[in-house]
Amino acid sequence: MILRFRYRQNSPNVPYATGLTNRPAASVVSSIRQLMSKPMQILQLNMQKRREVQHSVMNDASLKEYTALVVSGPYVFEMDGKVRTSPMGHQGWTAILPSERHDGRWAVRSMLWVRKDIECEQVRVPSADLSVALLRLPDRAVLLASMYVEGANAAALSETVLLLDTAISTARRRGGPRLDVVVAGDFNRHDQLWGGDEVLPSRQGEADPIIDFMNRWSLVSLLPRGTKTWQNAVHATTIDLMLASQELASDVPQVQDPRHRARIRSSRDRDVV
Repeated sequence: MILRFRYRQNSPNVPYATGLTNRPAASVVSSIRQLMSKPMQILQLNMQKRREVQHSVMNDASLKEYTALVVSGPYVFEMDGKVRTSPMGHQGWTAILPSERHDGRWAVRSMLWVRKDIECEQVRVPSADLSVALLRLPDRAVLLASMYVEGANAAALSETVLLLDTAISTARRRGGPRLDVVVAGDFNRHDQLWGGDEVLPSRQGEADPIIDFMNRWSLVSLLPRGTKTWQNAVHATTIDLMLASQELASDVPQVQDPRHRARIRSSRDRDVV
C-alpha cells in the first residue's frame, strides 16, 4: 500500500523547524522548500523474511524519494548479541527496529526505513512487533507505526492497541504543530468494514479492538472496501491495513491497484493507496 499526498505549499512552519536544528534559518528554509517540493509517500509491504526481496526494495531507485517504508516480516539476523537488518546500513535510509525482541530465529516482525533527509525520532515501545517513529515534516509531525499482530491471538491485539494508544497520547501531549497518525502493517484480522461483504458474519467481532482504536483517534482505512491485500492460488483476503488521520486521508488524491505495477515483486501482493 502506498500513502501519497503533497504538502500544502502555503503553510510551512518555519519557526517549528528552526527550533529543531542548529542550522541557520536560511538553510532550514531551503531544506523545507526542498522537502515540500516532494510528495509524502509511504509504502507498506511484507518482506516475508526474504533477504533477496529486502535488498531489491532497498536498492529500487524508484523508491528513493519515498518518505518511509513500513515493513512487516523484515529479514533480520543476530550479530554480537544485537538484532541487525540487511543491509546493515544504507546511504539513503535510516533503519528503525523495535525496542524489544523475541527469542528465536526471527527476533522482530516489523520495522521502518525512513528517508535520510527526514528528521525523525524513534518512539520506544515495549514490543518486538511494533516500530514507531515521529517524523518532523515541514508543516506537520507524523506518528508513523509499523505493526504485526499474530492471528487468533486476542491478547496480542489488545496489547498492541494499548501501546499505540500510549504512543499517540504521549506525542500529542508534547504539543508542537499538527500531529497526524499513520498506522500500517499486517493486522491479521477480518471485518466487513475493510474486507467487504465477502467477510463471513462469523468473523465479525474479531477486529473490534481495531475499530475502537480507529474511532478513538479519528482514523480511517485508506483501502477501498473489499480490496485484497493477501492472496494465494486459492484464496484472497484483506488482512493488511493502512490507517491514517482523517485530515491526512483527505489529502490522498487517488487510489491505484499495484497489481498493474511490476516495480516490486514478492510472494505477497500489496495494494497501493
